[in-house]
Amino acid sequence: MSPNYVSGYRKKSNAKWPKIIIGIALIGLAIAWIMTSEPTENKKSPTPEKQETIVEKKVAVETKATKPAAKPIEKPKTPSIKETLAKKVEPQKPAINTLSASPTQTVFTAATANSISAVNTPINPKSSFSAKPQRIYYYIKIKSQNVPVTIHHNWYNPSGRRVASIPLYLTSDIAHTYSFNTVSGTEKGTWKVETVDKNGNILNTTTFIVEN
Repeated sequence: MSPNYVSGYRKKSNAKWPKIIIGIALIGLAIAWIMTSEPTENKKSPTPEKQETIVEKKVAVETKATKPAAKPIEKPKTPSIKETLAKKVEPQKPAINTLSASPTQTVFTAATANSISAVNTPINPKSSFSAKPQRIYYYIKIKSQNVPVTIHHNWYNPSGRRVASIPLYLTSDIAHTYSFNTVSGTEKGTWKVETVDKNGNILNTTTFIVEN
């Protein structure tokens, strides 16, 4: 009679598969615990490039924070009505007193010629002219202390008779001005032209000759 059988009863065999499953589960838990308890030193640190980017951003933020604030733009001061009126009101120029002495005037240059340029200067000035009908110009450069002022050019023929008195109105302290007279050519000899101020004072005398 087999030892596994007693009084007609068969002894069940001990099953081993539950122990095997439990062992595998324990091993899995141990492996999981080892992996989760890995030291923090093994964790991946940010790459050098990312670290540099973070440092650069930090520096940029610090630089922006230390930048001095811009000064507020000051609006131009609006002048008061009193100041505006004071600027607009200019002292009036004193009127020329016709009873007072004439202002000081000086003739720097005087010349005679047959033509005048566009800038009121003589072209090819000369003091001798042929005896023929022609226009002769008398040019002066004059300085006046007070303007406006009027002067005269007085023309005299060879016999000494005044044949023309031409007024010239000056508006600049230094003026280039002229007058002219047409001679027939029959009055030969020495002609004279004078610059006279408003009081009759002779400022300049210029002569020229009309001859064959």
